Amino acid sequence: MSATLPLAIDKTSPIPLYYQLELALKEAIRNGVLTPGAKLERESELVTRLNVSRITVRKAIDHLVAAGLLVRQPHAGTYVAASHQSVAPTRPTPPLFRNRNPEPPDQSIPQ
Repeated sequence: MSATLPLAIDKTSPIPLYYQLELALKEAIRNGVLTPGAKLERESELVTRLNVSRITVRKAIDHLVAAGLLVRQPHAGTYVAASHQSVAPTRPTPPLFRNRNPEPPDQSIPQ
């Protein structure tokens, strides 16, 4: 049986939808609402319930899988990882909002 979470996505927010979903799932894991081994709703169910694209749901879940918080099992579903480090409440700013050129370009004049 998969866990049905009270997830809310604010489509008027400047924060990307995938990131809002990622943070909501991470918070549920951190607070113990989603316990190790808990099965998440199917992606298609989240898409319908939250009225977002499948790409949005997939990207949020992909990030949590990469972080080791979720595990995908082919033909079985996505589960909360059995063991993981303590989850930080927030993640660094997503790349979309980061300065893409952190170091100033070389301004020297060629000789």
